[in-house]
Amino acid sequence: MKTKNFLTYSTIATTLIVGLSVNSVNAPKVSAEQPFKASAQQPQKWALVEDALKEGVKAGAPGFIAQAWDHGELKTSVAGVANLTTQNPMKQDFQFRIGSITKTFVATVILQLVGEGRMNLDDSVNKWLPGRVKGNGFDGNKITIRQLLNHTSGIADYEKDITTDKTDKQFLKDRLKVYKTSDLIKIGLSHKPVNKPGEAWSYSSTGYLLLGMIIEEATGKPYAKEIENRILKPLRMHDTYLPGTSTSFKGKNHARGYYQLKDKKTLVDVTNTNPSMAGASGEMISSTRDLNRFYSLLLRGVLLQPEQMKQMFNTVEATKGEAADVNWGLGIAEVRFKNGEPYWGHGGGFPGATSWAGGSRDGRHVMTVYSNVSNMDPDFSSMAEMSALIAEFSYAPLSR
Repeated sequence: MKTKNFLTYSTIATTLIVGLSVNSVNAPKVSAEQPFKASAQQPQKWALVEDALKEGVKAGAPGFIAQAWDHGELKTSVAGVANLTTQNPMKQDFQFRIGSITKTFVATVILQLVGEGRMNLDDSVNKWLPGRVKGNGFDGNKITIRQLLNHTSGIADYEKDITTDKTDKQFLKDRLKVYKTSDLIKIGLSHKPVNKPGEAWSYSSTGYLLLGMIIEEATGKPYAKEIENRILKPLRMHDTYLPGTSTSFKGKNHARGYYQLKDKKTLVDVTNTNPSMAGASGEMISSTRDLNRFYSLLLRGVLLQPEQMKQMFNTVEATKGEAADVNWGLGIAEVRFKNGEPYWGHGGGFPGATSWAGGSRDGRHVMTVYSNVSNMDPDFSSMAEMSALIAEFSYAPLSR
């Protein structure tokens, strides 16, 4: 789910957060029970990350959490505040809305179903959702599951219509609204195709709403239940859940979330927002610990069979806007730092939260960063410096 411009956050994800130090494509399988081990040392490079977070706060963000798991060493840092009114500090174990990082979970479930022989990546949308995608230039027989996953379906993104195209007053009013997935899909289909299926890349959360429906058709269960049973429970991701239409968090273990108005100055508390505006494209809540665990085990091949791993990391190049030069796989994106090392992960934007998570291709170096603000413009005045500092940290593992 994006707030101001998802691609801004997605691009930051690929330049700000992780990148990393790996060259093993065929990573060994590991147990989901492998623990995170805290390091007794404070490596000099992690100090660069801490400095970068502080600079982000100076630039206007309320607060940050950053956590990295590198070859067995765990490092976590926080900066700023969780609540602008009380000035309570940010805490490392806070839960937060992860927005479009949800897409990696949805893609993982789809690929598991493919591995089980229950569907094929080249199945048409119409095979699973007859008549759902038609008219206005669309033909569900010509759009495949693979194209929904890698954003080459040509279906427009519905999100702009319900967020940035609205006035601040209307958006703040509608943020508590319960949206039906079918209505959000209709919004996406109300726009003409942005390209022919498979012809080009164009980010589309509408496609992931369709994927959520396909999961339900294939399994007879809601996509949320499949994510819970296939990923969250086996990996013991206790901080992670899908809230459905609940506007609040389950507990108090979270920061307040802020949204910057169009005056580019005022921050409004939007902590209680209805996640139905995102659904399968970005409704989930998680923590830095859980996201690092998920990406580490996913990248190591614990969650998918070899053939589906190969498909997930088979990329297409993004050629439009701020996401140019980023390669997109199935529910996951790749970018390479100047030293040639690839980063695999996803960015997430949701009203009141911006996050980035991912890691090295062998899953031995993962990192997640979260800030309790969205729609920030500019995206932190010192973002370039933050990117450079965290990238420098990422080039070399803490344990080497």
